[in-house]
Amino acid sequence: MVDPNIRLQNIALEHAELMSRRAMSWAESTNRTTMFMTVVGAAVVGLALLAQTGIHLDSIALMATLIFAVVLLIGLTTLLRIGQLDEHDMHWIQGLNRLRMLRLELDPGLEPYLVTSTYDDFDSVLEAYT
Repeated sequence: MVDPNIRLQNIALEHAELMSRRAMSWAESTNRTTMFMTVVGAAVVGLALLAQTGIHLDSIALMATLIFAVVLLIGLTTLLRIGQLDEHDMHWIQGLNRLRMLRLELDPGLEPYLVTSTYDDFDSVLEAYT
């Protein structure tokens, strides 16, 4: 049998690592979203400034199409990466739920004080988001 103190230290270390990974993924999601919104704003301002120069409308339409293609590409890659980060976040919540179950196995009297789920099924993981 493993020493309970070492087991608790391992639980605490794993919990800290999972929480730091969640924080990093939330920060990356926020940064990517902010970057995309900055690109959208810059594209709109750039097109507005271009329209005020008096350039022929066909040239402006061509530039708008090119700028829209770049914004669309950045938007799609941002959406894909945020989806990946959300999948990782669900795995980390699943790990946190497993650690919570382990804590409950070590101290069954703790159950009335736990607010979040101790199960690692899909519904319990989704419960963390609501």
